[in-house]
Amino acid sequence: MTAAEHGTIEPDGELLDLADQELVRDPFTAYAPVREREQMVRGRVQGVDPMWVATRHDDIRTVMSDPRFTIDAATVPGAPVAHRTEQTWRSASRS
Repeated sequence: MTAAEHGTIEPDGELLDLADQELVRDPFTAYAPVREREQMVRGRVQGVDPMWVATRHDDIRTVMSDPRFTIDAATVPGAPVAHRTEQTWRSASRS
C-alpha cells in the first residue's frame, strides 16, 4: 500500500499528513510516491500551521544550508505566528 492509497496525501493533493503512522513507521517507502511527483509539498501536523516539506535529499540539503529558510517564525519580518514548537505545545495542552 502506498502513502497515497493509505491517505497520507490529502485528496486535494495539497497537504501531507506528517503524523500519519505509515510515514512514521517507514518514511522512506511512504515518501516514495511523493518524491516522484513533487520536490516540495505542503505538510500538516494537527495544531500547527501548514508547512512546506522538502521531499528529496538534494532539496533538503539546499534548504538546510540556506539561511533564508527558518523554522523560527520570530525571525521572519512581519510574521505573526508563534514558533512551530510553541504551536505544537499549545495544541498538545488543549488535548
